[in-house]
Amino acid sequence: ARAIAAPMLAACAVVAVGMLVLFPGSHHRSPALGTGRQPAAPASFDVLRPYVRLGGLPADEHPGRMNGTPRWQWVNYGAADKAGGELVAYARGQCTVSGTALICPEAAGSQLAPRVQPLGRRVATVRGSAAYWNPHGLVSSESVKSTISVSGTGSTTSHNQRVKKVWAGLLTWQYAPGAWAKVYAPTLPEALSVARGSRFGRAVAPVFRFGIRLTGLPAGTRVDYLLAGPSRRSDVEFGLSGGYPEVGYHVGTNACLPARDIAGKVSTETIGGYRVRVFRIDGQPPWSLCAPDARGLTITIDGGRSKAAVTALFSHIRVLGTDPARWTTKPVG
Repeated sequence: ARAIAAPMLAACAVVAVGMLVLFPGSHHRSPALGTGRQPAAPASFDVLRPYVRLGGLPADEHPGRMNGTPRWQWVNYGAADKAGGELVAYARGQCTVSGTALICPEAAGSQLAPRVQPLGRRVATVRGSAAYWNPHGLVSSESVKSTISVSGTGSTTSHNQRVKKVWAGLLTWQYAPGAWAKVYAPTLPEALSVARGSRFGRAVAPVFRFGIRLTGLPAGTRVDYLLAGPSRRSDVEFGLSGGYPEVGYHVGTNACLPARDIAGKVSTETIGGYRVRVFRIDGQPPWSLCAPDARGLTITIDGGRSKAAVTALFSHIRVLGTDPARWTTKPVG
């Protein structure tokens, strides 16, 4: 479903293939943890409201996409021509210290933050809280193909080898009592600058506004996770409770043609006055739907267990158009 022409997840220039977690020796003592005079963090985030505002970014780098769930919020940053870093904040009580390792729920942004990571060495304080630096925050194991030419014979041999590469270091600290944050950055000075310049709280950024609204769903249906870009024209995706497929949209029209083979399993229908394309990649489930021009928006539904699952959900979508003044802060209900 990610193969449709509308881009979905903004990824870093390179993606780690596999994570390698390095565990310290058992002789290390548990770190001293300071919290300073910081306000309490919520035990669960409001998915529809940002809790993090990035600051202290390198010159010419800007906040990117935000991924959010009730347990964590992840924001990346960078420049137009290169990937930058990541900040992930966890709700109160989500992380625990075991020896010299921090255990948190897995969180996914442009990279994947593993469940267990060593804190590393204490290097500084961030707003009164002890900060720890692990230079091997994100490590990948890649397959690299090399070719060797034998002089005078004209023959060559090729083989694959696994190469470990450190993408970024990790700075970890408590931004509030019982609530932890991580900054993945290429250098310690950059990580400290971002940690000290960022702010946390319900009032640090405006609530999200949405160009679509789903009505008529069962009472109690809510947004479980949200992916949103830094501008109103960026892609937005969100998941719903109750086992519904994922819903997404972006400002602008799109041909909605999958890049991969759909084996003729595509149909064009009219639902609620909008033309939509319904298809299965390679002719297999799950089902996807794309409306290429719904009042200036491209709307997608991905991951349906059946054709009826995606078409029925689209019938609940009210399109609000491209004018943000007409958008809503309540995408469901």
